[in-house]
Amino acid sequence: MKKSSTWRFFLVTFASFVVAVTVVSAIFGYFIYKNEKQHLENNLMLLKEVYVNYLVPTLQNSDYKSLEKQIEGIVGFPHISRVEITTEDGQFLSAGSPENRELQRFAHNLVFVGEETARNLGTLHLFVSGEQIRADVINSVRLIFLLQLSLGLALSGIIALFFHLMTGRHLLAFSVFLENDDPRRNGKLFSLNRKKTRNDELQMLEEHFNRMRGRIGQYVEDIQELKDLLQYVIRYDPNGILVLDKELRCVFVSKKCLFDNHIHEKNIIGQPIREVAPQLSGHWDLVFTGTLFGGVYSSEDEVITYPDGRKDILRWSCRPWYKPDGSINGVIVYSEVITERKDMERSLYLEKELFKTTLLSVGDGVISTDRKGNVLLMNTLAEKMTGWSSEEAAGKPIETVFPVRIDDPDSGRENSVLKVLVTGERSEMKKPGILISKDGREIPIEDSAAAVKDVHGDTTGVVIVFRDCTENRERQRKIEFLSYHDQLTGVFNRRFFDEELKRLDVPRNLPLSLVMIDVNGLKLFNDAFGHKAGDMLLKRVAEVLQREMRGDDIIARIGGDEFIILLPCTGYEFVWPMMERIVDSMGNEYVEDLPVSISWGCGTKISEGESAEKIFEIAEDQMYRNKISHKSSYHHRSIEMILETLYSKAPVEREHSPSVSILSELIGAEMHLDKSEISELRTAGAIHDIGKIAVSNAVLEKKGKLSSSDWIELKKHPEVGYNILSAVNEYSNLAQIVLAHHEWYDGNGYPKGLKGDEIPLQSRIIAVAEAYDSMVSGMMFSAPKTLQQAVEELQNNAGTQFDPAVVSVFVDKVLAEKSIEDELCV
Repeated sequence: MKKSSTWRFFLVTFASFVVAVTVVSAIFGYFIYKNEKQHLENNLMLLKEVYVNYLVPTLQNSDYKSLEKQIEGIVGFPHISRVEITTEDGQFLSAGSPENRELQRFAHNLVFVGEETARNLGTLHLFVSGEQIRADVINSVRLIFLLQLSLGLALSGIIALFFHLMTGRHLLAFSVFLENDDPRRNGKLFSLNRKKTRNDELQMLEEHFNRMRGRIGQYVEDIQELKDLLQYVIRYDPNGILVLDKELRCVFVSKKCLFDNHIHEKNIIGQPIREVAPQLSGHWDLVFTGTLFGGVYSSEDEVITYPDGRKDILRWSCRPWYKPDGSINGVIVYSEVITERKDMERSLYLEKELFKTTLLSVGDGVISTDRKGNVLLMNTLAEKMTGWSSEEAAGKPIETVFPVRIDDPDSGRENSVLKVLVTGERSEMKKPGILISKDGREIPIEDSAAAVKDVHGDTTGVVIVFRDCTENRERQRKIEFLSYHDQLTGVFNRRFFDEELKRLDVPRNLPLSLVMIDVNGLKLFNDAFGHKAGDMLLKRVAEVLQREMRGDDIIARIGGDEFIILLPCTGYEFVWPMMERIVDSMGNEYVEDLPVSISWGCGTKISEGESAEKIFEIAEDQMYRNKISHKSSYHHRSIEMILETLYSKAPVEREHSPSVSILSELIGAEMHLDKSEISELRTAGAIHDIGKIAVSNAVLEKKGKLSSSDWIELKKHPEVGYNILSAVNEYSNLAQIVLAHHEWYDGNGYPKGLKGDEIPLQSRIIAVAEAYDSMVSGMMFSAPKTLQQAVEELQNNAGTQFDPAVVSVFVDKVLAEKSIEDELCV
């Protein structure tokens, strides 16, 4: 009801009356106020002209009671609130409201006029209230206003009722129909519930509305169809669509756009694009600005980075959209995420480049043909091997460009390309062939051919892959050589010997002799000079054997230091002088200044009933008996030669070793050791540094301070000496003494960290003797010390490096009782 036109008409009419009544009441108020002011002035004039004349006689007669009644009568005049009289003799009379300074005061002198004189009897004060005047005026105006307002309200209601009956109810019905009407349903027409009157405005409105409603309905249906079509297009458009207004706020966003840009908020319409899509980089501000000025922008592959670090590749286009008047109203962005497509393109490109690069740079020659067997493509290596360039070979038959000959007539090789084209199956050469290049070169090759098929499985061509197998052949020969030869010496190995023994163990090769050879002192060489020297010893033995033996004899290395010779058709009487010659030749060969020495034994099979294994055992047993008989003398000689070699490397050792031997013997005698112990002590002192044969000349000859690596090398010499000496049974006890001669009494020495009595006594004695001689001779990589300085050094280190008892005996007895210089000279 409050929204109806009748109600609004009533309110407008009533408001008009209110305005009119207000204006009229204001005019009435003005005139009433003027009238009241005039009335007040008239009353004051009347009081002055009439009542004052009555007050003067009363005051003259001092009739104050009558005077009070008279002034009370004056208070009764309109708007006079208070009256005061002050007499000349000080009397004060008043009537009316209490004294109020806000009241307006009018004063009149009360003068008595006589025949001859005039006398002022007092003063009359009249107090007038302006507020009272205004209040009276307002009350009058309010009454007039309310009367007029009531009349206006009644008239407004009557007019509104008339309007409703004539027009308002029809307009209300019209609005209700509009509110509930669907223009798409044209079956129901609008009709006013009244008599039809020709040329009536409402009737014309009704007819015009129904016609317009029909047209609107048709437009709505057309728009709905276009809307449905547009929504379908947008829904299935591969592009995401984003529509922005001029303030770059979202007007429309397609689901595809939301999905592609990982936007999860539902209510984004009206939000700024920067809040919706913070992943857009700074240049988009320039794009949007330019688009709002009519520009059209696009990109085929922009990388977008999202706040969580993910990245997408975007193809987009940005253009303005327009109002009907042609002005730009915003921006439309069409976008498509092409990350997967780009990844696929990149993968395809990489695969293509990989195939191309592989084809062109592979270590094998590659030739591809069409379905007729004509050359299409060749890589660089194929061009090099065939002598044909890709341009020359293109279109030529494969047999012309790639002619292959097979040396083995039994291989039955056929045209591999033709075979693959016919069968569609892979073909691989079983045996290497010979490629005849364009310039006549013959190259051994291995090749294979495979079909190139289309999506339907049909063969469209052939790819031939081939390689130069010259190196493979050479490598195969080396492998075959190593499978039957010893890698170090080059002679045959145990495998070949076993096979040859089986092959030669036939009656026609009798007598069949076997010679077993053992290299003397190989372990001694390895311990003293290192494994390289040991390898050199084995090579030298193999060289002598190959030089001295016959061409048909089989020489093989069957163990670490063991060789064997197989001599078919050779009796024992021929073997003995041959081996004596070989032994003499070995003695003329030297490795690390030591002569080469071997032990040998022989066994001969003279009848078919004898087994080769038995002959092998006889030769081996004879070889071991020969080795035992010569072992001791050879090792003694080897140790002497090792010492001579050491003295040649480090001449200072030639004087140092005998000095240590003499000093050790003197200490042992003073400590009352038995003769055998003193003898061992003397010998051990002489050879205690034999292990230095394995120390490099650079370390032995160094004058300055040794580095950490130098000390590591030097500290190995006790163990090397132990290994050398322990190879000889007679030196086994001395080996233990030499091993421990650098152990410290407190356990901080090397190589085992022994301490106290764990260290052999002879080793403790040699440690003191060696330290003393090294200090006084200047061998400790420093200047020589005096005897007193050396003694102080020994005493300072007694209990830590040295045995205190040995130091005490050496200082108190050996040095005190004997002339060391004389003893050393002896």
